[in-house]
Amino acid sequence: MARRLTITPIDGREGVRAFFDTQAADYREAHGDEARLLRYRLSIIRQHARFAPDAAVLEIGCGDGRHLFGIGADIGRSVGIDLSPRMIEAARAKLKRSPSRGKLTFQVDAAEELTSLASGAFDLVFCVGALEHMLDHAAVCRSVWRILRPGGRFVCLTINGGHVWYRKFAPLLGIEMRRLSTDHFLTRTELVRLLQEAGFREVRSDAWTFVQRGDIPRFWAAALGIADAIGRLIRTTSLCGGLVIGACKESCAGLASDEQLVAHEAPPVEALQRETAEQGIGHEAGPGQRQGSADGGEQSGASIQLSR
Repeated sequence: MARRLTITPIDGREGVRAFFDTQAADYREAHGDEARLLRYRLSIIRQHARFAPDAAVLEIGCGDGRHLFGIGADIGRSVGIDLSPRMIEAARAKLKRSPSRGKLTFQVDAAEELTSLASGAFDLVFCVGALEHMLDHAAVCRSVWRILRPGGRFVCLTINGGHVWYRKFAPLLGIEMRRLSTDHFLTRTELVRLLQEAGFREVRSDAWTFVQRGDIPRFWAAALGIADAIGRLIRTTSLCGGLVIGACKESCAGLASDEQLVAHEAPPVEALQRETAEQGIGHEAGPGQRQGSADGGEQSGASIQLSR
């Protein structure tokens, strides 16, 4: 059966909070193999973040904490915040069994304010697939800038709102791509401008492979997988579903250079082509989950450096 995403009407922040509270008990990957996609996202985070063993790290929109648990051995003190109390409860339950429990904490907070966190307290802030659900992106950028130390960096993986699918084809075909009525997929230009207005310097952008396989008809999911492979092959971001942004507060000597951002730990284009052929147009997506903070995507191919 063809899959269609049903949009949920949202009225303000409390509506967003309530929606993700309902998702916390059944928080699973919808877009492919959960372990493989998590490894892929963690490889991107590690490449762009360049963790130091004593770094103080914050994840905004952390969901059940899966990314912080995945990098726990690489970093020092770390904090995960999420708007949803139920998501934080799920993260804390996992923390009790985690070897990182002595240096990792979770708390409820809104990324637009981060009222529970002191200014200049963190070396790194990252966000994976949650920014599109936040209501005030400019306020998020300002809050992240405030709590970073001089030289600290912000790494964000989000949906590429400049993708030709989101801009043209999905609206033309009447295919809804938003899970919440308040979702907004930023383009590279929009996000870079917001970060610069917040005070960030040396803003660089990159691409990662993201296909909402669990949210759209199977034919289009397969087509988008092929389009992403082509986009990486000919180095055009309008065909790449994911956007990665790295930004520094003041000078950031360790920010990856253009050449260093080109390759991720993922197979070449031919591997995705073989995988797509094996799956076929009738590939069945995984079970439903929170789109964004629980992250979709597809492990495949090198990333594309866009520009500063």
